[in-house]
Amino acid sequence: MTASFKRLTRPAIRQLRPGQKITEHDITAEKLADGDVRYSVNIMVHGRRIHRVIGTEKAKTTRHQAEQFMEQARSDARAGRLSLPSGRKLALTFAAAADSYVKHLEDGTGRNITVKRRQLRMYLKPFFGAMRLDTITKFTVDRYKKRRIDAGGAANGTINRELATLSHLFSVAVEAKWLDRRPCKIEMLKEDPGRIIALSDEQCEALMRAGAESANPYCSLFIAFGLNTAMRHSEILAARFDLIDFGKLRLFVPDAKAGQREQPITPELADLLRAERETRDDPDGWIFPSPHKDSGTGHRARMDGPFDDAVARAGLDPLLVTPHVMGIPRSPSWFRLASTSRRSNESAATKPWRGCCAMCTCMASMSTAPFVRSGERCLNLRGTDAAARLHRNYTRGRWRRPEPGLSRGRN
Repeated sequence: MTASFKRLTRPAIRQLRPGQKITEHDITAEKLADGDVRYSVNIMVHGRRIHRVIGTEKAKTTRHQAEQFMEQARSDARAGRLSLPSGRKLALTFAAAADSYVKHLEDGTGRNITVKRRQLRMYLKPFFGAMRLDTITKFTVDRYKKRRIDAGGAANGTINRELATLSHLFSVAVEAKWLDRRPCKIEMLKEDPGRIIALSDEQCEALMRAGAESANPYCSLFIAFGLNTAMRHSEILAARFDLIDFGKLRLFVPDAKAGQREQPITPELADLLRAERETRDDPDGWIFPSPHKDSGTGHRARMDGPFDDAVARAGLDPLLVTPHVMGIPRSPSWFRLASTSRRSNESAATKPWRGCCAMCTCMASMSTAPFVRSGERCLNLRGTDAAARLHRNYTRGRWRRPEPGLSRGRN
């Protein structure tokens, strides 16, 4: 329906003096210094402010053209509205979506909420905040990468963690019906492989001796767990005796990072746990019970202090040798069961080269191309019978022997 104008009429516009203007129904006519009249619009369409100069009378622009522009803007907005998910009337800005995203994580089972909240507050919201969530493009994300790199101080890995938060926000937005689809595909930056620290047999033995001499009665058991299973720090401390199947050499991990799993353990660790279990008052309880009766979990939360002390007494650097380092693959003589590496257990479905033995996992992490998908490939790359004996193909659940005539040299 055409608006009725009472002030912005042709006679009123002609009577304007230079610098004067009339505004009605979001249309402004302003008399310029040269006597020309400029028409502009300033409207809010579905939460988006549009301030645009339409043209001047010398360029054959009239009030009617300003009205047509406003109607076209509203029509375009209505058309864009049809692509919104059911129940939504306005498109979300990134800032509003970020706040809803954090609340969604807090109300559910979100992880790393503190880190994600900081990434959103310090980096993502200042850049994307005013943008509509559904209008973010790959080019926009690339501009964000460039700005973070140009600012200096942020490694590619740090920026990738921020992009991972952005990607997860997109996924949550689709799942929660804030969007009907992901706005764009996010490509990560290339990261350096980083430094790989693997303990030698002598260093492992020195660390075990230092753990046995520790004042903490659980230090040696913690180190034995790390060297024989490559489990994460928190997973080790949350282990229970009643979750161990000594016959199958398996430990059930109910709350692993990638979901529950059965963690293989070595016969040596199983023997150690059997002996430890016989000395406990609670043979079915926590392997690393908390010293505090009012503990919320019932088990110890950290072993950093005793472990760092053992590392120092073993002649190693506590800044380099962390509990995570105990899980990095070592030489064949140390392994009793290759499947004890968490990398060859929990990630075989998503990363094919990790479905091999622990030594191949280490080699693949130092190579530019993923490899080792079968026992034959493992044997070819390593060139030793020990590697073939260590190999287990857990994606198929059976041992694969190398076919006759296969070369044992590198391809």
